[in-house]
Amino acid sequence: YMYSLYKAYIENKNKKNKTIAISIPVNIRKLRPSVTKRNFSLVVRIAYDFSKPATFEDVVKSCVEQFKEKITTEQLDAQIKFNTGAEKNILMKITPRVIKNLALKIAYSIRGAKQESTNLSNIGIVELPEDISKHVKKIHFILQASKTTQKNFSVAGFNGKLYMSFSRRHIESSAEKHFFQILEDNGIDVIISSNYQEVKRWNTV
Repeated sequence: YMYSLYKAYIENKNKKNKTIAISIPVNIRKLRPSVTKRNFSLVVRIAYDFSKPATFEDVVKSCVEQFKEKITTEQLDAQIKFNTGAEKNILMKITPRVIKNLALKIAYSIRGAKQESTNLSNIGIVELPEDISKHVKKIHFILQASKTTQKNFSVAGFNGKLYMSFSRRHIESSAEKHFFQILEDNGIDVIISSNYQEVKRWNTV
């Protein structure tokens, strides 16, 4: 996904910032078991600086190394400690909610959304009870695009197949074309469905 974004928007383009950063939620239950029904996840940031020409293999190697470094009990515990530390701060507790909400909004706009190019979320393999599963043909998981991240990518596995969904706030689809072409070039069978008419003009069907 990162390499397809590079091919579509950075390669041979005169851009000052050539870093692509993807925010990926990580399910903490696998590292810190919990019975809570609420969302129990943290976000890791995987990035690559495309200032110099890069191959697909270069990007894959870098992403794997970053995952190994960032998705560890120690790193995630440190992130949890940092997050809960702000909650326990006495000054934060006595600050009026309207001020806290404004401060958080400003902080997110400066340190949050502006540091990420896009989001990627993988909910893993979806398992349904047999009496329900036999009536389900496919499962789609859509991660809504926003003003700050205008293209997002989501993944779900079901019944031996992988379903990958793109959402975007614009019509242009060159990144998606590069993405599916990379899969085909690596021998992966691809079936594409879309609610955009331009899918009819793609080589891959």
